[in-house]
Amino acid sequence: MYAEEITIDPFNLDVELVEQPARFLKYSRLLAKAERRVRQAEEEIKVIRSELVFRAHSQGERVLGKNVKVQGQTVEAYYRLDKQHKRVKDELDKAMYKRDILYAAVQAFRQRKDALQELVRLHGQDYFSKPMTTATGELADRIGKEKEKKVVDRMRRTKHKKRGG
Repeated sequence: MYAEEITIDPFNLDVELVEQPARFLKYSRLLAKAERRVRQAEEEIKVIRSELVFRAHSQGERVLGKNVKVQGQTVEAYYRLDKQHKRVKDELDKAMYKRDILYAAVQAFRQRKDALQELVRLHGQDYFSKPMTTATGELADRIGKEKEKKVVDRMRRTKHKKRGG
């Protein structure tokens, strides 16, 4: 769901930094909506349970069965077996799962922000331009080539737009 959006393109740190707040806000809002849905489902369960408990106490044998005493365990079994109660409990479980996933996403975006800041710091120290080892040298070359390619692509798109086509 959000795996692509947390991935950092090291060839476009400027764009990644600019887009980070909007991405974070998007998932923070989704998390807030998910938390709201959890609260609504919890309240819906309480209302259904209250209605069923009231019915069990007021109608006794009629809803619970003959020779069944109206007591805590019997009433609890009555509302837990109710189809509507089960449905809303399932909805609550799904809402909590979605909320938990979105919470993890928001945490990942916080880590992404920290990683972006660290990459920018390393870039400012010319980390990518100093081939300390073969691997970092290759990475620096690749970053340079990718940056150059993207700049050329942007220039071509800009020219194409100005020509009207």
